[in-house]
Amino acid sequence: MPGKAVRILAVGAVATTLGLSCTAMATGDAVAADLAAGQTAGPDTGGWQIDIASYGWFSGFKGKTATLPPLPAADVDLSFGDILSNLDGALMGVAYARNDRLILYSDLMYSRLSTSENFATSISTSLKLSTTSLIASAGIGYNLVDDPSYAIDLLAGARLYNVDTKATLSLPSIGISKSGNTNETWADPMVGVRFNARITDSLYLTSWAFAGGFDVGSKFSWDLFGGVGYKIDEKYSLIVGYRGLGVDYTHGDYVYDVVQQGPIAGLKVHF
Repeated sequence: MPGKAVRILAVGAVATTLGLSCTAMATGDAVAADLAAGQTAGPDTGGWQIDIASYGWFSGFKGKTATLPPLPAADVDLSFGDILSNLDGALMGVAYARNDRLILYSDLMYSRLSTSENFATSISTSLKLSTTSLIASAGIGYNLVDDPSYAIDLLAGARLYNVDTKATLSLPSIGISKSGNTNETWADPMVGVRFNARITDSLYLTSWAFAGGFDVGSKFSWDLFGGVGYKIDEKYSLIVGYRGLGVDYTHGDYVYDVVQQGPIAGLKVHF
């Protein structure tokens, strides 16, 4: 039972990053800023332009993550199907705005996952767990190069993580029920560069690289993305690509050292 219990707890404890992937509407501050930006266009003098986007990130999850004391951190290796089967719900949104060379972006992400398991032992035993996560990001950027054929942006911001995990272990046959709770919050500074290149009037390449943490929040965190965009018309664009994200965070006995990666597909709306 102990080994299985650790795995059940680990599934819930990964919600800080799973919230980015399991709803097929996930967005991160870096990826949202990049994908929402769309094609290169040359300097704009018409005031603010705003993009809102939603994405599916069909990722897996691998690494070491905290469970609940006194259980140790657990090694986890989950597929996208494993993650999706534990989803209760999520609320996510992202906004990206540009005025001439000034860039602003923000996103808000909330998700809830739960799981339960009954164990076949000499005493009837059940374990229930729920995890909620909130990820809020904001940043500012500067368009360094805006040529008709390609663009380079410099971005910097912060990403706040909060994850709350509750577990209840019950032995109903003898009337015993015990609950536990962990709540962890941290923030990472993030810096990065984004590159977009026009292929045709409708087709473009987009990519970015971000790094953060620097022992301020996480020891180190990173974001990499590469993809292809297709402009349907002046308002809508489709984007497909591949993203990888890593976070290495430790605070006392709390460990969150994970890598998440997989394909992305999304829709951008321009205003």
